[in-house]
Amino acid sequence: MAYVYTSDDSIKRYKRLEKLGEGTYGLVYKAQDLVTKKVVAIKKIKLDSNEEGIPATTMREISLLSHLKHPNIVDMSGCIYSMGELYLVFEFMACDLKGYVDSLPHNEFLKTRLLKKFSYYLTEGIRYCHSRRILHRDLKPQNILVSNDLEIKIADFGLGREHGLPIDELTHEVVTLWYRPPEILLGKKKYSGACDVWGLGCIIAEMAGKVPLFPGDSEIDQLFQIYRILGTPNNDIWPGIVDLPDYKAVGPRWKKKDLASSDELKGQMDAEGVDLMEKILTFPPNKRITAKRMLCHPWFDEVRDEMIVEFGNVYPHCGSKEYQLRKFKQRQEAENAENVAPGAEDTESTDTDYDEDDDFVKKKRQSKRIMMKSRKAEEDSDNDDDDDITSNAEEWHAHSRKPMDEDRR
Repeated sequence: MAYVYTSDDSIKRYKRLEKLGEGTYGLVYKAQDLVTKKVVAIKKIKLDSNEEGIPATTMREISLLSHLKHPNIVDMSGCIYSMGELYLVFEFMACDLKGYVDSLPHNEFLKTRLLKKFSYYLTEGIRYCHSRRILHRDLKPQNILVSNDLEIKIADFGLGREHGLPIDELTHEVVTLWYRPPEILLGKKKYSGACDVWGLGCIIAEMAGKVPLFPGDSEIDQLFQIYRILGTPNNDIWPGIVDLPDYKAVGPRWKKKDLASSDELKGQMDAEGVDLMEKILTFPPNKRITAKRMLCHPWFDEVRDEMIVEFGNVYPHCGSKEYQLRKFKQRQEAENAENVAPGAEDTESTDTDYDEDDDFVKKKRQSKRIMMKSRKAEEDSDNDDDDDITSNAEEWHAHSRKPMDEDRR
């Protein structure tokens, strides 16, 4: 749990090393904890003398990060109120994702394996948030931090929101324009974790091609940037779009492009990667893939073994059906190789300890049971405690429950 200091001497525990940056809400410094000797990042919050109390965005960030403890979410170790100033103390990270990608040589892109690892860590962090009914609502490369060990951590929860069920109306003044989903651009009041998933897709594409996927300069241009690549949606493609507050029937009509050959991706994603992007960048939010199901996609199977070591061989980290079947076949081949006595393959013999046909049937049944369990795990996952319950707001309106937070905005 994060500590809270109110003593005027508390900030003296830290030795300021250098200024890291300045944002809308304050300054960020690199500092050393003189007690633990660890290097930390300290955010000094700007307090408006004309307003009473701490800014709402800061209160939200403190509240959410006090409860979100995960390897892919930045750790806030404490906050300090000293001499009328508020400081938040975070673990130190080398740079943000935008800075890391921009630092690559002009003609060099992220290696495929590293792209998948970064994408997996980012998705897993959002899955964790969604399983706790928390929307980030401001995903962008500047809010994703990269460590010297190439770990990925999500930061800046100033626009984060904890919600109850059913999901109530929320403000549309969220998400930086380039990463804002079409449902919010069109004025949808009740949105869900699908808005974060859209942001994930935009960031993954930007990591791959090193350029923003939808760089709009206004809300209407942002929609047009999306339509130019994904095609102009209609009521057949997106049922209910005509009922959204800011939808206009008139306007340019674009045909959907092939993502694999798009200028934005620069050919850096294979067929499986493009398939995942198609599932993410889906217009109807209730049809958009969830963060949890993203982790099962075959595109991540190349780094699956590493992810299982980090997160455990459990759903959704256990992998796609293709991955599980491949691992099962590898185990069977290894077991068969161990059961063959030296030289036995060169000797014809009718003496066996078992019936070959029966053994074949047993293995076939075993393989079928494994696949059925995998399918059952996916079906049951919608009802377990760790599910992505923020994915489709409409599906939860039937489940009346008092919101966890009375703050509607």
